[in-house]
Amino acid sequence: MKSNHFLLQFIVAIALVLCTVIVSTKITYNFKQLYYYDVDKLNIVNSSGLDLASIKSNYNYIIDYLNKNNTDKFALPTLSYSSSGATHFTEVKRIFKEMDYILLLCILFICIFIIIFKKNKSFLYLKIAGIILILIPLILIPLSFLDFDKLFTIFHKILFRNDLWLFDPKTDPIILILPEQFFMHCMMLIVTFSTLLGGFYLVLYKKITRTL
Repeated sequence: MKSNHFLLQFIVAIALVLCTVIVSTKITYNFKQLYYYDVDKLNIVNSSGLDLASIKSNYNYIIDYLNKNNTDKFALPTLSYSSSGATHFTEVKRIFKEMDYILLLCILFICIFIIIFKKNKSFLYLKIAGIILILIPLILIPLSFLDFDKLFTIFHKILFRNDLWLFDPKTDPIILILPEQFFMHCMMLIVTFSTLLGGFYLVLYKKITRTL
């Protein structure tokens, strides 16, 4: 009985971890100020050969495109792009929409069991989720500094069943304004948000258990 109870707590904790990572990801890719900072820090104007207005215009379009619920055709405002490049962004949009569905299902699942666990005064899922979220950066950050390029490649091979993400700058100059370092900074911000929330779950768990 105890093992079944722990398993259920663990499953709810995994759902909470998924929610946390997805929310952190959504916050990060909508945080345009990070990209604006990197445009200057990574000297993207000079490395891409594009003017600042064009860079921001095309980047903003991508973020807005990924957020829209409609099925408008992908069309960058000032940069040329290939059909494979457009297909890749369509696939990214599909993945983000799937993340929204996963987030909604996880929230509903968690809410149901929070009510059950509250009646039983059992909150172990908070501790488990907190520990997992704090352990994630201990694994990802060292790997990122050792070989982010390999980690970046593995990430794309897991998410995509093709190599359309390997852009050719000649046909898809958008890649010139999206350097790999920017994605590393995005990952670090996602990890930071997730870790902070993980710490919050642990503090909340300790506070609740002390009052029981």
